[in-house]
Amino acid sequence: MPDWAARLKGQWDRLRRRRLPLHVVATGSSALRVATGSRESLAGRFERMTLSHWPAAALASTFHLSEHDAALSLVQFGSYPGAMELSGDRARWRAYVSDAIIEPAIRRDVLSLAAVRRAALLRQVFAIATASPAQIVSLQKLQGQLQDKGALETVAHYLAMLQEGYLVSPLERFSTRAHRRRSAPPKLVTLNNALLSAMHPDGPPDPAKQPPRFGAWVENAYPSL
Repeated sequence: MPDWAARLKGQWDRLRRRRLPLHVVATGSSALRVATGSRESLAGRFERMTLSHWPAAALASTFHLSEHDAALSLVQFGSYPGAMELSGDRARWRAYVSDAIIEPAIRRDVLSLAAVRRAALLRQVFAIATASPAQIVSLQKLQGQLQDKGALETVAHYLAMLQEGYLVSPLERFSTRAHRRRSAPPKLVTLNNALLSAMHPDGPPDPAKQPPRFGAWVENAYPSL
């Protein structure tokens, strides 16, 4: 929201005048910009709050959908609220998700996390991960599908960066022993099914005509249903 920083700055000024402790809830470094020009530092005075992707319940309440329709929409089109009204126009919806979500997330968010020497390889890892929803894929197999070959450590690092960008999460096998978790291939979960639909050449699966692919997408979306 455009006036969010102004309201937070006003709260900061009021609490500082009253000499009360300040607890700032923010994402990323947005709270730090509030103190620009101030003589006091916000170091240690903000709390990081992670805002995850919308669940089906949020879609149902916000867009007045039934529980069934909200769950189906989440599986087929994900849960980015800005894209919901465009789902009836597939071409425009795909362009919105690609241009307004995927491209900025990779070009600005993910690539700003650390130095990336092989940006094309990172994009290939993302494309292969979104083509493998809720599938267990070894890093060796993932590397074998890449046109731009990279070391296994680089592929694993890029998967971790995609997770930091809330795009793809490589889930480790559950085990109480660390070496077994590290040695087992991860399950690749795309964190919003809109990414699957925008990246797949055929778009979202039809549950009646493509039950296997639809089932995989349901499994991928399960935490948000």
